[in-house]
Amino acid sequence: MAISKTDRFLLDGYNVACALRSFSPSSTIEEIDATVLCNTYRQYESGFKSATLSAEGKFANDSVNLDEIHDILADAFTDQQAKVITAGIGFFAVGGDVIMMDACTTKYDIPIPVGGLIMSNASMRSTNGMAFGKWLISSQLNSGTTTGTVVDGGAATMNGGIFHVHLNNATASDVDTKVQHSTTGVGSWVDLTSVNNLSAIFESGTAIVAKGTTVNRYLRAVSVVTGGNTVLLSAAFARRY
Repeated sequence: MAISKTDRFLLDGYNVACALRSFSPSSTIEEIDATVLCNTYRQYESGFKSATLSAEGKFANDSVNLDEIHDILADAFTDQQAKVITAGIGFFAVGGDVIMMDACTTKYDIPIPVGGLIMSNASMRSTNGMAFGKWLISSQLNSGTTTGTVVDGGAATMNGGIFHVHLNNATASDVDTKVQHSTTGVGSWVDLTSVNNLSAIFESGTAIVAKGTTVNRYLRAVSVVTGGNTVLLSAAFARRY
């Protein structure tokens, strides 16, 4: 039995796990009625895929400081840009499970019940579906190059994937992060894709590995931090099947 705890829910560089009470990702595939007159039973064809995510957090209104959840969700609704969402399942560990999507906020509300908690709720619609991936790195980094721990995917896959990077930055002027893959996990490593030129206080990026691209069994993240030593960097990769 799994207990719903996590210390990583990253939304465009912000970790809002300690402000959320719940989140609910969902993925669907359209079933289009393709029944013809001579069929005995109804026939269906698969249509478009879609994914959504709803999140519920404790409302906090602070006109001076960044709120834990209200400002972040409200801003996501206001600018209508796709946000990079990487949500851990369980406490962080390299190789741990994550849910990944880039999503626009389509609804934001603040229900105010009598005698109850005031909540901040958001509904989001993904622009690239929902993927299940693995953490590659999430740690405090110093200037220079850091090579992450190897993650064993069990087997190579043949349909590309999605790479997320989140930066919580104080002093760095540039952060470049790439994911590498290998057939053996030792020796030769090949660059797969990267997210480069992150430098803002809270910033994130997505890189897509095209469908049909082979992703070897073993993965690792390599980051290069320039100009700072107080960088919290998180990265995850999801294979497409």
